[in-house]
Amino acid sequence: MSTTGAPSLRPKTLPASPVLRERDERLESLKFLMGKLVHDFNNFLVPLLGYVGLLKEDLAPGSNGLTYAEAMENAARKTEGYLDVMLLAARPYRHFHPKPTDFKKLLESAILEWKSSLPGGAAIEIREHISPCHITLDELQWTKVFVQLLGNARFALACGGILEIGLEPQTLSSAEMLDLNITEPGVFRLTLRDSGFGMSAAVLNRACEPFFTTRIGSTATGLGLTLVHSVVQLHGGQLAIDSIENIGTTVTIWIPESFARLAASAAEGQRKAALLRPQQNSVRSKILLVENDLLLREVLKPCLQQTNRDVFLASDGEEALRIFRRFPQDWALVVSGADLPRLNGWDLCRSLRTEDAGLGVILVAPSANLPAEAATSEPNQRPSIVLTKPFALKHFKEAIQSLIAAKP
Repeated sequence: MSTTGAPSLRPKTLPASPVLRERDERLESLKFLMGKLVHDFNNFLVPLLGYVGLLKEDLAPGSNGLTYAEAMENAARKTEGYLDVMLLAARPYRHFHPKPTDFKKLLESAILEWKSSLPGGAAIEIREHISPCHITLDELQWTKVFVQLLGNARFALACGGILEIGLEPQTLSSAEMLDLNITEPGVFRLTLRDSGFGMSAAVLNRACEPFFTTRIGSTATGLGLTLVHSVVQLHGGQLAIDSIENIGTTVTIWIPESFARLAASAAEGQRKAALLRPQQNSVRSKILLVENDLLLREVLKPCLQQTNRDVFLASDGEEALRIFRRFPQDWALVVSGADLPRLNGWDLCRSLRTEDAGLGVILVAPSANLPAEAATSEPNQRPSIVLTKPFALKHFKEAIQSLIAAKP
């Protein structure tokens, strides 16, 4: 897959620090607004999904009403997926799990998958210069970054051309550190340089803005480079894009190799998260009931509604995680069966408690399935309660009251 006569792109000089700083401040304001809008849409979407679920339980199989309810649910799920992408682009620190990573291997795996998706006549020559790189970062987030950058390169090279991908260590000078707003000299520099059709200065100025896209009529959401910028910033790095029409585009990313810089960036992200949801930390207004036994769910739900909190329903562990993450830190209690499809109740509750130590948990299980550590809790967590069958509703109500009254 190669072309001849394609112009060779050369690295450009670093952009001046005021240019990057002005762009970053503008993007932070836009992403803050987008995050608030997504939160408001979530407030509408979660009750809708909950009530549609209740409607489906009351409708006869094969009825027109059930068909309509399922269509509503499918549309809401698509919207939910779109909101997830928006949240990742606006607030990647919500789910940030850095760990030591072979970055070279991660990048090469993404390139290999991208190559396999190219049609035979793509006429794209790929040049790789990738040095070994071991660094602490969030693998899932960077995989999404690679998908976005390689997807953009594919679009730019629709008529064929050259894509150069480089990864190498670099020691920044004091001036370069100032220009890039990076506080440590040791970085890894990732470069993607294509000989595609490039961008005008006006388009380049808005390239990272949320919902901005030049691909009219396509499925592009205009969030790709917003996501890239957010993930790079979260990892303490910097993103620069250089482009000339009819010549090509160079995307350069600097990632500090120091874990201390990453930890500081993550702490700043968590601070922002706390500022963006002040009410959620003070008012826990929701209860999540996760149970695939419809009869048991019907019996337990009225007991939970007596607390005057919103009760949301899920039939399996994966659905419960999706609902829970719509309103992080807003849950007073999770009641879960132990035997759930796709993700059992024990693993579900352990996962939820790692995200919210103040969460109250009631597990309903056959005594034969009771693990030894089921009722244990960390010092800063609310206690969890395990109810083994058979149990009286009186005991269930007492468990509810004891956990809701407890403070994390």
